[in-house]
Amino acid sequence: MLPRVALSLQVTQTFLLSSGDLAISGPGYFVVRDPDTSQCYATRFGDFQLDSDSRLISGEGLRVQGFCDGTLTNVGDITINNSVSQNGSFELVAAYTINPNGEILAWLVDGTSLVIGQILLQNFSHPETLRKAGKYIYAWDATAGPLPESQPPGTNRLGLLQIDSLELPVTTLKLSRIQGSPPLLAHGLLHQTGVPTDLGIEGNGFFILRDTNTQALFATRAGTFLVDPEGYLVNYSGLRVQGFKDVNQSVIGDLQVNGWGVILEFSITRSGDVLFIEPDGASGYAGRILLRDCRQPAQLIQTNYSLFPVNSNGADWTPMTVPGQNGFGWIAYGTVETKQFDDDILAVRRKLNNFPQGYIQYTGNATDLAINGFGFFIVRNPADNSFYATRDGSFQLDAGGYLVATNGWRVEDLTSPGFVTPGDVMVDTAQKPAGHDGTTMAAFYFANDGKIIVLLSDGTSYARGQIGLQYFWNLQALQTSDGIYFTNLAAALPMFDNGSPGYSGLGNIVSGTLEGIPYYRLPELAPQPQSGFCVQASNLLDGVTTLEASADLVHWTPLVQIQANDIGAAEFFDTNLPAALGRFYRTKISSGATVLGVAQTPLP
Repeated sequence: MLPRVALSLQVTQTFLLSSGDLAISGPGYFVVRDPDTSQCYATRFGDFQLDSDSRLISGEGLRVQGFCDGTLTNVGDITINNSVSQNGSFELVAAYTINPNGEILAWLVDGTSLVIGQILLQNFSHPETLRKAGKYIYAWDATAGPLPESQPPGTNRLGLLQIDSLELPVTTLKLSRIQGSPPLLAHGLLHQTGVPTDLGIEGNGFFILRDTNTQALFATRAGTFLVDPEGYLVNYSGLRVQGFKDVNQSVIGDLQVNGWGVILEFSITRSGDVLFIEPDGASGYAGRILLRDCRQPAQLIQTNYSLFPVNSNGADWTPMTVPGQNGFGWIAYGTVETKQFDDDILAVRRKLNNFPQGYIQYTGNATDLAINGFGFFIVRNPADNSFYATRDGSFQLDAGGYLVATNGWRVEDLTSPGFVTPGDVMVDTAQKPAGHDGTTMAAFYFANDGKIIVLLSDGTSYARGQIGLQYFWNLQALQTSDGIYFTNLAAALPMFDNGSPGYSGLGNIVSGTLEGIPYYRLPELAPQPQSGFCVQASNLLDGVTTLEASADLVHWTPLVQIQANDIGAAEFFDTNLPAALGRFYRTKISSGATVLGVAQTPLP
């Protein structure tokens, strides 16, 4: 699934490069569909190609939309096959072309041609509301003012397609002056992390937090949260996030997202609704995050963890408001606004335990086990009877038939025929059914539910035992020295007595595989400095981009090579300012093209 990070889109002048792709000469956007979620996105970056199923796809693997049949009536995924049906038979296609109006022509081996589909375009009356969902793609809703239906290029004031060309977005620079005092509250870039408790605000507003000891309220835009052992959504110092805590949305208080049983997943919508998913797949409503805003930000006084006391100074605060209403911003789930980080937040974040799903890679080793979903293996050190949690399933059988980790620690769980007695997991012919005396173990395998299936030499099989999984209420209590094995299990609050893989929300066991290192980005930007400029670069291209500065627009000094995030944006703080009042910035890409940004000093 593609992450969704919301940023406003500014339509800028673009340039074309011959590349064998498609560009739009005029207004309009291609529509591409995520096959996993069926979510459609808009893009002007036509780097299209054919996949193994002959579907026309974007560079991200999204399927180009349009009329998908020769009658130009059915809208769906455009497919360009090496043969077409004509007069009841299939004819080989020698080549295909795309006309400026989007029609796709298939040229048959006999020299004739026929239309097999047509690329359609979408347009928006308010493109500034498009939400960036990837480096070159945007999500939209009704506020963007889309056309009722996608239309052929050249109609309804849409542009025509330009073949063998690719439109590249021009990098744009946004500059703001860092004043030091009062604190700078300009909106920073939202960085995707995938952490469910990371929340950004797309626009105006502050999260409101409560100190349960003093009852004092605090505001913050640093949406770096955790779920505490009682199920409350809290910031890194333990203050509780405020919002509607009841189904009727009438009572404002502490938001508890996991307080009703075994709930392993939850999500937060753009409008702040907190939804949980139970082990049986049923979903429910846990509450709604509310926001407030400050009418006099110059009166704010910042404390640690990027907090601002509410009602302790002259700042004037608005009432609690639903995100997205009355000029307030939306909630961006799984993102952080790193511009709001301070040293306290960064110190905690570097030590956080997060366990995203890694990719499953095949090894062919029967004792290699991966967890597809939530859960940990439990292993025991027989030397001192200490227990550890791990997701590393690189196991083997020792000389005694025990399933062990590479360090010899034994994998734990259900070993009896009734799968109820915890203990060391063994793979042997013990407890085989009556009447099979004299048989030996011919082979074994691990089922998805963790059961150990032993195949006997007479061709019969039976379940010798079952590997179980564990999960914890308080993941942050787990302690590790190597990042593989975790201790302090009791303080982490185990959820299950006997956790069977595939049940109660736990993941499945995948034998013959290991879980690779997950793609997991935790941006590590320094806290905001007290003075200088903040430079935000958007629409960055792949490759090396250098940020340069000048005081006279003649002499340019390279500052840093900037790395774009998942949506093609980056942020840089320039604190090494000369005595001159003027400060100018530009980006230079590897091809030598430059984009100029001018900082007016002092900025308002």
